[in-house]
Amino acid sequence: MAENSFKLLIKEANSGDADAQYEMGQYSFKGFNGSKQDYARAIYWFDKAAKQNNYMAMFMLGVCYKNGYGCQKNQNKAIECFQQAAENNVALAQYNLAMLYYLGDGIKKDFSKAFIWFKKAAEQGLLEAQYNTAICYADGSGVKRDYNKAFCWYQETCKKKYPLGQYSLGRCYEFGLGIPVFEEMAFFWYQRSAMQNYPEAMFSLASCYERGFGVEQDYNKAGYWYDKALKSGLEKAKEPLEKYKKSMFGKYKRISQDEDEI
Repeated sequence: MAENSFKLLIKEANSGDADAQYEMGQYSFKGFNGSKQDYARAIYWFDKAAKQNNYMAMFMLGVCYKNGYGCQKNQNKAIECFQQAAENNVALAQYNLAMLYYLGDGIKKDFSKAFIWFKKAAEQGLLEAQYNTAICYADGSGVKRDYNKAFCWYQETCKKKYPLGQYSLGRCYEFGLGIPVFEEMAFFWYQRSAMQNYPEAMFSLASCYERGFGVEQDYNKAGYWYDKALKSGLEKAKEPLEKYKKSMFGKYKRISQDEDEI
């Protein structure tokens, strides 16, 4: 932001403009565009804007209280701020309030309320809320289990190339959850997710290559993806990887049953 524009913003904020006060709070919170990072100053501006019903400022005030940014941690005030902002359609506040209910973080665990707020945020297009709404439908957490609706919400996340959603959609196609089994589509979505370095998808992709599930059987690629999953921290890939050995040329070969027994 140019110096003159920043000076104008300060003038507007000091004159009581709530949007300008919110922007000043963000500059202080993040520490850029002419303002050093200063959480206490951020709270000052967020509080002023929130008192004028700027609900993004109310949400940010809740973030500060929850994490102790520029103040003592105060879970009750954080919940109060999130609640007010959520009721005024701030998607991030709806999502954060849902997470508090889902985890029982400073508030009584309540999956039904968590689902309600996840879904409200999801309907506003918030990616993480869309994924968690799908999870709630898949698990029956706070709502009747409905794999078809879970599938639909996973699809929404895939439009934004979300690796967890891609992996979950692959599982739907593999196991017939809300959709008929479709081997090739299961492989397709596992591959998409694995290419974004999601370890569980790497493991499932390796399994597809090993079994010839939705793709031509290829032990070299199976070994490659099991190895990649293990190197990404997925310990369960260790056992299936033991069935493979790597040649000096970097190719993976599946050890035959007879050879394995020697």
